[in-house]
Amino acid sequence: MRVKFWGVRGSTPTPQAENLRYGGNTSCVEVRVGDRIFIFDCGTGFRVLGHQLQDEFGSRPFSAHVFVSHFHWDHIQGMPFFRPLYENPDCRFAFHSSSRTRSLKQVMTDQMTSPYFPVNLNQMQGKRDFYEIETARRILLFGNIAHVWSAYEARRARNGLKGA
Repeated sequence: MRVKFWGVRGSTPTPQAENLRYGGNTSCVEVRVGDRIFIFDCGTGFRVLGHQLQDEFGSRPFSAHVFVSHFHWDHIQGMPFFRPLYENPDCRFAFHSSSRTRSLKQVMTDQMTSPYFPVNLNQMQGKRDFYEIETARRILLFGNIAHVWSAYEARRARNGLKGA
């Protein structure tokens, strides 16, 4: 397994020199397990990841699972700028999110309509599938999370132990 943080900032990107050590992009984490690609959140780091994926795959199609924790701007603002969504009709992206407040497809459609953005969702050539993730209202092991009304946390059990 390989994990790379493409964005770790909250609220707004901060690309100035004093933030170079940890980066200035908003949330985006890439996880590779074998040849599978998992992406967590689509902040401004998602745009940079898109450039890297295009360099890596060129015109070859690839697929990825994209998990969006919640719909605050710093977790979705990179979506309209993720070039692999536009370039290759054979690429496939499975988007996963909670639709407790609204669906991710609707959120993407809304943020990419005039006057907010000059390109609409229908101009993306890559295949997009949307899946709803069931969310819990209360988390006993770790307590409430900061965005409990609209977020989820992913856990992986290993040897019977739970971890975030």
